[in-house]
Amino acid sequence: MGEIKTDYKITLSESQASRPAEWLAAGRGMAVWGSLNLSEPGRQAFTPGDWSKPYWWTTNEPIMIVTEPAEVGVVTYTEVKRRHVALRRGAQGLTVKLTDASARWLHKAVEKAGAGAVYQFDYGTQEAVILVPAKTVSLAEWQQRE
Repeated sequence: MGEIKTDYKITLSESQASRPAEWLAAGRGMAVWGSLNLSEPGRQAFTPGDWSKPYWWTTNEPIMIVTEPAEVGVVTYTEVKRRHVALRRGAQGLTVKLTDASARWLHKAVEKAGAGAVYQFDYGTQEAVILVPAKTVSLAEWQQRE
């Protein structure tokens, strides 16, 4: 694939990068908040650096404040696999979840895709899409390409 630079304080996907770019350009910084929700332990939230706790599920204090665009990397992903997944209702009937077999397939597919691989859902086709990092550039370089 492309160059994957990893010495940034934080990396964002292209879909996450535009708002933090505005905050950093305005001199507000970017706060990175961790998750207290046991159902989503790796989840993060991003706010301007001068905000207080944004959601019930975020940590009381940001885990990091970024003040320089050079500290932020933007990752471009490439699709490597796509597959229809089966869904079921959650225990209370209010949520929709992957079936156990689909969840096992998804976790194995992400692991097999390699370091930095992620997944997202294409809700229109009910497919899981496996993505791998193709290239990482600085936030400033990403903005110039826009």
